[in-house]
Amino acid sequence: GEMEKDKYMTIKMLISGQEHFLDNIKNILEKNSVKLQNYKFEKDVQKKEIVYDINVKFKDEKMLVLATEDMIKTIKGIKRLGLE
Repeated sequence: GEMEKDKYMTIKMLISGQEHFLDNIKNILEKNSVKLQNYKFEKDVQKKEIVYDINVKFKDEKMLVLATEDMIKTIKGIKRLGLE
């Protein structure tokens, strides 16, 4: 068998509220063998929302999907979640 290549994607999330969830996000990713490469976020102070762009590295797309489902269950206030 060929070594699985690393794949890279960006998880985009819109979360309502001003609370930061990076620790939760990191823990959920690691639990599902997805590595957080880097991230950026943007706070909308008026709407009280945070948009995250989280670059991740993984081998198995199924695990990435599980991780995102886990986030939706765990993190209150996720309004949108996408992968690109």
